[in-house]
Amino acid sequence: MNKKLPNIFVNKNTGIVKNNEEFYYGKDNINNETKIIDNNMKDILIRKKIDDIFNSSSFIYKARVIITTNDKEYTLIGRDKNKLLTIDNETILISDVLDIKKI
Repeated sequence: MNKKLPNIFVNKNTGIVKNNEEFYYGKDNINNETKIIDNNMKDILIRKKIDDIFNSSSFIYKARVIITTNDKEYTLIGRDKNKLLTIDNETILISDVLDIKKI
């Protein structure tokens, strides 16, 4: 009655797991905003914020936003895959945007 289980049921030792080293989410006490360290995640969140602005029901022609590249207030009227177009005929690269907030 002293049988061993087949090897398929034995849990394999995978070593040290380091799955939390790539991402870190922290809370900034000054602005109460989430800081994201990973650059890929930051780019995804910026593009999501831009999509939310342009897909909102309040956006018809233009949207007043604050883009944190130099903390200047812009009025956005359009976008491209890699650029934002302002009402003053300025183009802002999406890769240069650190944060974007609707006013």
